Amino acid sequence: MSDWDETCSQARCNKPVRKPTKSAIRTYTGILFDFEEPEASPICIEDIAHSLSLLCRFAGHCKEFYSVAEHSYRVSYVCPEEHALWGLMHDASEAYCVDVPRPLKHMPNMEPYRAHEKRVMRAICGWFNMGIVEPTEVKDADMVLLVTEQRDLLKNSIPDFNIQPLYGTICPVTSEQAEKLFLQRFKQLTHVYFPK
Repeated sequence: MSDWDETCSQARCNKPVRKPTKSAIRTYTGILFDFEEPEASPICIEDIAHSLSLLCRFAGHCKEFYSVAEHSYRVSYVCPEEHALWGLMHDASEAYCVDVPRPLKHMPNMEPYRAHEKRVMRAICGWFNMGIVEPTEVKDADMVLLVTEQRDLLKNSIPDFNIQPLYGTICPVTSEQAEKLFLQRFKQLTHVYFPK
């Protein structure tokens, strides 16, 4: 059992990992994530899957609910297999830092947010033994999904980029289904067992 399996098991048993601080949030599994020390915070894949399944893409301005978890699941199938885990996890920091719309995130005064989100993502990469640099192939797959989502899920949308969208229409699943798909894909890619 890895360190993060043990942490998640402790959380499922309602064993407090440590007392809350002003810079920490309590996650879905009951553990604390400290924004001042993300590298020292336990990170649980179930927290990531659950949180991302409840976060809506495009700040909620979709025709219907479409989760970040489903988006990430789809990205993991569009990028090459050797980068599929990075594809699945590419937005994992949003489980803690939320999904800030791209135009807002890239404004000059948002640099502190972007720096902190990168720090959280580095902590996640360390926890799950992933390289800290997002592969170009994952960024490309993310962009393909973005234009496909713009086409299928936004009203009056002309995709922002000159990228060919995927064939077929995205029909979003429920948040519960997205969480399950995300965890199943993680298990498939890492061979991790999840107790019931």
